Order: sequence, then structure tokens, then C-alpha cells
Amino acid sequence: MSKSEYSTEDFVLDPDFRKWVLENHPESKIYWEDFLNQYPEKVKEIFQAREILVHLSREKKELSQDQVESLFANISREIELLQKAEVAESSKVVSLDSWATIQRYNLEKERIRRTRNRIRWAASFALILGFSTIFYWFKGESVNSSPDLVAESVTFEAPAGVKSSISLEDGSKVHLNSGSRITYPKNFSEDKRLIRLEGEAFFEVAKDPNRPFMVNSGHLTTTALGTSFNIKAYPNQFVAVSLVTGKVRVEDQNNQANQALLSPGEGIQADLEKHLWKQSKFDLEEILAWMNKTLVFKNTPLKEAILQMENWYGVKVQVAGEIPKDLSVSGKFKDETLQNILEGLSFSARFSYKIQGKLVQLTFKP
Repeated sequence: MSKSEYSTEDFVLDPDFRKWVLENHPESKIYWEDFLNQYPEKVKEIFQAREILVHLSREKKELSQDQVESLFANISREIELLQKAEVAESSKVVSLDSWATIQRYNLEKERIRRTRNRIRWAASFALILGFSTIFYWFKGESVNSSPDLVAESVTFEAPAGVKSSISLEDGSKVHLNSGSRITYPKNFSEDKRLIRLEGEAFFEVAKDPNRPFMVNSGHLTTTALGTSFNIKAYPNQFVAVSLVTGKVRVEDQNNQANQALLSPGEGIQADLEKHLWKQSKFDLEEILAWMNKTLVFKNTPLKEAILQMENWYGVKVQVAGEIPKDLSVSGKFKDETLQNILEGLSFSARFSYKIQGKLVQLTFKP
């Protein structure tokens, strides 16, 4: 079979492809870069195959905090290089590894899409402006002002089962947990840096006294100048803001009485429907466990734990039978498989489970 007809599974099983992804073999790198030049339509299958290989079970190693921070720094530098590659479109990019090569093609596709969207927008705007001018001309009036322009926004997402990081144009860094996304202007305004978050993220904010860094998450707005903090704001769950360094102000947009200035180690838990507003200390290791591949349940309601596992592993969980009232689970799982976690929880929560690809079935007996 020609490699141009490969499916995702075929790429995974190809020995030369595995050498490229897992060993960054020089000859393999040259071959697969040429292959992508000839068959750019295969980038989706190649990306999926690489993800599968990278996430295959390997020897587990404990990482120190310094190693984790160094890892995040390296990830951020690589992302910055990828972003610069988009700007320097006319220059030839030499890929460092399989990830950089694949991302180069993804960035090129994204650049073409955005260019087309800008052309469509400009054409639509010109047409609207033309009609407006004709309208006022027939009425004997002149056009005195132009409509307000909405800043172009960017959305960066970490799909379910994937964690990702990005460096913003102001130097701030955002680390996204699985099933999370941020939306922000392509260029921040002169007086503020505004971001909208859905899901969970850890922010490392670059200092800029003239432009506060503001995160909208549900009904809360968190404002900082230069600091680091974690926000958890998944749909249909309470919003949690946890400050690690610096100071932030947290405000409830639906209740002006709810606002707080946090110091390191303090957090806010807020729930609009339950009228919850709680300021308290938090466990740093627990809050940042997701950044160290650790899933923590601490008297967590089972329904909430199910949502966490769906985001963490990119699966869909179906429940048969009735979940016992007020059932909660506890456990700490570092870099564990979904099967091992379900096996551990099944004894205390008293359910059976079945995993079929991306579908998980939990069955509670009467």
C-alpha cells in the first residue's frame, strides 16, 4: 500500500514513522517532511498518529517541581517559535522534530483560513458601506462617522484528553487543562488585556501597570497586573479562583457585593445558582495537580468526578442504574490509565464498568 493511502492506524504501525516521532531520527525526519510537502492533506491523520504514539504507556517517572517548571518553559518557547514561523511566511522553516513539522502545516492552514475570512469581511464591509453611502446620498445627507470595528478575536483550545500551553503577545503564559478554551483579541487594547475562559487554566501574567490583565470566567471577573493564578470554570460547575503569587481582585458581575482582593494562598469559590461566595485558603498541590498529570478527588461528588474523567481522557461516560444519593469519591491518581482509576473507584462506589473505545459504561446495581 502506498503511504499516501495510509490511515491513522497505518501511520502508527509504520516503523519509519515511529522512528521519526519517538526518536527524531534525521533520515526519517527528512523523508516525512518531504512526504508532507507532497501530501499536505494527510496532516490530520499524521497528527492523530503522533498523538497516539506519544501517549502510549511508558515507564513512569516522578518529576520534581523544577523539572515541571522547566518543561513548561520549554513548551512555551516552542510555541513562540511556531507563532514566529507564521509571521515569517516567506522564509523556509527547519523543523526541530515531528511536532514542529506537523504544526507548521496546521499553522499554514489556519493562516489561509484567516486570510480568506479577512477578505470576506472586507468585501462585506465595503458592500455595507457602499449601500450606506448611497442611502445617505439620496437623502441629501453626508456620512459623518464610520461604524465601530470589532477587534479580531482568537480562540485557543485544549480538546478533551489534551493539555496545552500558549504564550500571548504581551509575554503572559496560559496553561490549559483538558476540555478548556480561551478567547482573546488578536492585539490587546491600550488600557486592558481581556480574556474569556471556559474550563480550567493556570495564568502567568506579564507585568504591565498600564494594562490590567482581566479574565472573564462565567459571572466572575479576575483582574491582575503581574501575578500567577488558577481558574476553574467548567460549565454547570462552581467557579474557583486560586491565587499563587501576587495579588488579584475577583468580582461577581451579577452581585456587586461579592468582591475580594486575594493574597497568595487564598481562593474564591462562587456559584451563581446556589448563591455561593466563599473566600478561603487552598491546598496548592491539589489545585495544581492537573499540571503534574495528577487527578485528585477529595470527597468529590461522583457526577463531578465523571465530568473530570470525561475531560481528562476524552471519553463519554454513560450511567446505567441510579447513582446513590450524595455519593462522593476520594483518591489521588498520578499518570494513571482510565481503567486503573475506574478499578480503584469501583470498590468504594460499588459500580461495574466497561470501556469500549471512547465510550465508558458505569452500571450501578439496585
